[in-house]
Amino acid sequence: MKRPAFMFYPADWRKDPQLGACSHQARGLWFEIMLVMHECEPYGHASIDGRPIDDERLARLCRWPVKSFRRSLNELSSNGVFSRTADGTIYSRRMVRDEGKRGKAAEYGRRGGNPALLNPSLNPPINPSLKSDANPKISPSFAVAVSNSNTPVVVPRSQPTETPHTFPPNGVIEKLKATVKSSPPEDPPETPPARPNGHGQQWSSPAWVRATALLVERPQRPGESAAEWRDAVRDALNARIAAGKAKT
Repeated sequence: MKRPAFMFYPADWRKDPQLGACSHQARGLWFEIMLVMHECEPYGHASIDGRPIDDERLARLCRWPVKSFRRSLNELSSNGVFSRTADGTIYSRRMVRDEGKRGKAAEYGRRGGNPALLNPSLNPPINPSLKSDANPKISPSFAVAVSNSNTPVVVPRSQPTETPHTFPPNGVIEKLKATVKSSPPEDPPETPPARPNGHGQQWSSPAWVRATALLVERPQRPGESAAEWRDAVRDALNARIAAGKAKT
């Protein structure tokens, strides 16, 4: 398919040391050759019907005197401005490279998107048991919630799913904040209860674990079980409480 236009980068044209080493006449000829190659197949090659265009014909297509054409073409070649195929066809490396990128983008579009972004392991589907219109602002890959700090907490969708509930539970974050502020400074830091039977009743609630994870900014990590995550969140909370006591 012939394109009505092609990308031209003035900064790259002026900064190219190989092209900059050529005379004004040679640079003007190279621009004319690019215009011809824009109309050729394969794209970016000076060829017609799969055969290289000879110097005399290319000079006529560029509207350039043959003698001056050959002198300027030799100057472009000696400075490495263009390349040649095995059969001697002149081609522009930049035009061929850009055409390859356009071809890949068009192929991704026909297939529905970049395969790296469609990889299920990188972009897991949303839980089908949840209603799609429950929160239209949630992306398919991640649920983003804002904690008490300015840093968003990203919770992967791949964590174990539970029955939909109000998240976070009303008053949980306020209660945790009050716990940190109201702890007396003279009390020693809490020692984490012994595992696995030392969890308080609230730690058996997934909602409590999720809300506390937001407060201490400790999302569940890939491959981490629910029990390991709960223990890590509890340890992070105890550390936050101990730090609050030290500051007071």
